[in-house]
Amino acid sequence: CGAIANATPIPPPADDTETVPAVRPLLTDPDLRVRVCACAVLLRFGAVPVEDAVPHLAAGLNEPDGPTHWAAALATQELGPRAEPLLPALRAAALEREPGSAWAVEALG
Repeated sequence: CGAIANATPIPPPADDTETVPAVRPLLTDPDLRVRVCACAVLLRFGAVPVEDAVPHLAAGLNEPDGPTHWAAALATQELGPRAEPLLPALRAAALEREPGSAWAVEALG
């Protein structure tokens, strides 16, 4: 799923009919890393409502710095103003952790 997230351009190709059906089942994967990457991909395609992605991305932002945290912050950043429900998780990651997350600060910007 991480490879798909990294390989999917912004915006994704309009003729891509395979990625969304392949990734959608991963939203229920027991591994948070997989769910965060699935959210990143599906949000990029506009294939999942933001409110459905918020719990997964917030949990990813709560992770220590690493691939899961980075993927959640990047997906949040791509949402722009639609990321408003994630502001508490971003603030916590940026300001309440020691050290604060540079990725969360970037996403807040």
